[in-house]
Amino acid sequence: MNDYARSLLRFWWVITIGVAVAVVAGILTVYNVDFSSSPPSLTERTKPSYSAEGRLLVTDAGQPHLRNSVTNLQAVAADADGTPRLLPVTSAPDTATLVQAANLYPSFIESDPVAAIREDIYGANNGRLRAQALYAVSSPSRFVPSRVPVIQLIAVADTPQKAIDLVTHTTAAFIRWMTQSQQEAGIKQKQRITVVPLQTPKSAAAFGGTSSTLPVLVFGVVVMAFVALALLLDRMFPRRREQVAPVASDAAREPARTSA
Repeated sequence: MNDYARSLLRFWWVITIGVAVAVVAGILTVYNVDFSSSPPSLTERTKPSYSAEGRLLVTDAGQPHLRNSVTNLQAVAADADGTPRLLPVTSAPDTATLVQAANLYPSFIESDPVAAIREDIYGANNGRLRAQALYAVSSPSRFVPSRVPVIQLIAVADTPQKAIDLVTHTTAAFIRWMTQSQQEAGIKQKQRITVVPLQTPKSAAAFGGTSSTLPVLVFGVVVMAFVALALLLDRMFPRRREQVAPVASDAAREPARTSA
């Protein structure tokens, strides 16, 4: 057994105290301890937040994203009696209108009327919601609109379920607001723009909060400090070595021979 192991075994009680202190220190880096209750209660110092994401497709009754051409009747000439002559004309589907709507609708989704409908149906949610057109770039000095008719919804809340609910409830509230607004404006069914959920969140990702590596690091540092203390105590108070009497040689133990 080497000297270090002997030192640690000799001052085992220092190592035991060190492990106990390290456990307490690791717990205190993550939790606040309330000694006013019995037993003491623990509350996290920094709670994590949770993020959930959903996506909406902006479309219409013609489903232009599912076809490569559209045939419409257009008046190209008039008969002798003035009746317009209608001929079928084939052209590419119009998606520009839907892309423009996808860049505009995030402002509606985050608006007070939609939030009022959501709270009226589902109750208040203290989370935060951000909506933007997919792949759009928005900053204080730059804005690049999206080129696809898809809206991204990102919700942040203090629990996973609240984040998921904020996305799904806002989607339902926005669809209801759109339907009510179109009905009030008298827009025909075939002329209406609609949104369809593409992605509904099933789980939420955690972020923030206290790092899981911090208590492990604190535990290791405290234990190593007490290991160093045990080694220092062994050097300050060395072990007493047993005095061993020298063993006499065989020659010395033999009685002197006398000559005859």
